[in-house]
Amino acid sequence: MITYYELVEKLQFGVAYTHSGMFHADDCMSAALLRLIHPNLLIIRSRNVPSEFPGLVFDEGYGEFDHHQPKKEVRRNGVPYSSLGLLWRCIAPAVWGMDVYRMLDSRLIQAIDLADNGGKTCQITLIVRSMNPTWNEDNSPSFQQAAFERAVMLCYSILQRQIECAQSELMAKPIIQEAIDKSTDGVIELPRHINCMQQLIADPKPKVLIYPAQNYSGNWNVQTIPLRDGSKNQRTSLFRYDEDAVMGVKYRNPNGFLATCDDYNSARKLATLSVAA
Repeated sequence: MITYYELVEKLQFGVAYTHSGMFHADDCMSAALLRLIHPNLLIIRSRNVPSEFPGLVFDEGYGEFDHHQPKKEVRRNGVPYSSLGLLWRCIAPAVWGMDVYRMLDSRLIQAIDLADNGGKTCQITLIVRSMNPTWNEDNSPSFQQAAFERAVMLCYSILQRQIECAQSELMAKPIIQEAIDKSTDGVIELPRHINCMQQLIADPKPKVLIYPAQNYSGNWNVQTIPLRDGSKNQRTSLFRYDEDAVMGVKYRNPNGFLATCDDYNSARKLATLSVAA
């Protein structure tokens, strides 16, 4: 398997090849990933790669980053690699670390890999596929190239943001853990809205979460903790008043797991009563 540093040497030529014709999420996302580490990389789309070309070739050519092999690589969970997964495995641990690598591989990369290998499709694959020229549009090479570049730009934005979100989650872990450790009654207080539910679910102590609403209104949200990820069953139910408005409750989600209160004191009271109920 090629190392990250060997890949970087190939990128020093400033040119990479991938297949021409219809593009897909795996080659567009691969191109976006490569441009994250080499912004000025020229990507040539062709079915005829020069035999003496020393640079990077992906998603074609039966090289290190082409999954169209008689014996393609498959993850332990059975999800086969596409060119994207192979490049992500090579690049991400060295550039963003193993935690970000694992988080995005499970959340994003594997879904694209699976779809490109004939498995269940995902929304990104459908969106990228729709960006190919339609039957009644210009089918010239220049128009196809422009369409490819638009798709790569979209994939670039998605991938870059997903990396930023993963890094943000990792930075938040000690903040969330400190809030859990400080809690004595199962009510977890956070200073801002943070994507924390998986970490709270993994700990048996949290029952209810409170945090400031994101609309700068001074309101606070109260949210119950589900029994498991994706479950509709909660560890506790939000306490219900006969007159919510009198007690400072402005809004309740119809599913009963979230309420918005006028201020911190109202939110804290609702959370405390919910845990004690």
